[in-house]
Amino acid sequence: MKVLALLLAAVVFLPAPGSAQASFETSVAGAGILPIGGFADHVRTGCPGIVLGAGLRPGSGRVSVGAELGFFIYGHDRRRDPLTASQPDLEVPRTVWNTIMAAHLTARLALGSGSVMPYLEALAGFSSLRTDSNVERAALAEGYPGIRSILQTDSAVSGGLGVGVTLLLRAARAAEPDRRTGEPGGERRRLLCDFGLRLIGGGRADYLTEESIREENEETVCDLIRSPTTRLTFLLRLRWVL
Repeated sequence: MKVLALLLAAVVFLPAPGSAQASFETSVAGAGILPIGGFADHVRTGCPGIVLGAGLRPGSGRVSVGAELGFFIYGHDRRRDPLTASQPDLEVPRTVWNTIMAAHLTARLALGSGSVMPYLEALAGFSSLRTDSNVERAALAEGYPGIRSILQTDSAVSGGLGVGVTLLLRAARAAEPDRRTGEPGGERRRLLCDFGLRLIGGGRADYLTEESIREENEETVCDLIRSPTTRLTFLLRLRWVL
C-alpha cells in the first residue's frame, strides 16, 4: 500500500499537461532475479529475463510515470524419469518450464541532470508464476492414465523500490522550434542507459519447481509450494526518449 501511495502522489504532483510538452519513452532491459527469503528456500538459482516498458514525463519535471511488463525463467528441465521403481527401464520423457510474468506501474524520480543521473523509483502491480510440464510421448501417457502433463498458475500482488543511475548515451535537438519562444528545439530525443537494482516484495503464491514434479507408482505427483515471492531484480536497460 505504501508503494501504491507513492505512485499516486507522483501522479497528483505532476505538472499539468498544458504546462509544457511531454516526453514519451520506450525501454527494453535485460534483467535478472535473485530470490530472497522464503522464495530462495525453493528457487535457488538466478532467473534471467527481459523487461519491456513505456513511460511519460509531463513537462520539464524530474518525475516520470509508466508501465512495465517483465518475463523471467526461474527453472527449466528436460529429463527422463523412471515410471516406477520396479520398471526403471520404462522412462517418462518430461519437459518443465517455470516462468514469472510481472506487470507493474512505475514512478521514477531523477535526482540530477546531465550525462550521469541517479534516480529512485517505486513500483506496484502483480506477478504471475506459471509451470508448464509436458509429457513428450503421448502414447506413454495414454497407456498410463496417471502420467499427465501439468499446468500450474497463481498470482500475487507485488511492488517495491529501486535505485539506479542513468547514463546519457546520445542526445539530439528537436527539429521543430519551441512553440512559445520560437527558439530552436531543445535536446528532446535521447538514448539513455540505466543500471538499476530493485527490491520487489511479493505476496504468497502457489508454485512448482523442477524437483516438485515426479513420477510415483505410475502417477504424476506434484508437491505444491506456497511461499512469499520476494526477490532482488537487476536491470541493464536502454531507454529511447522522444
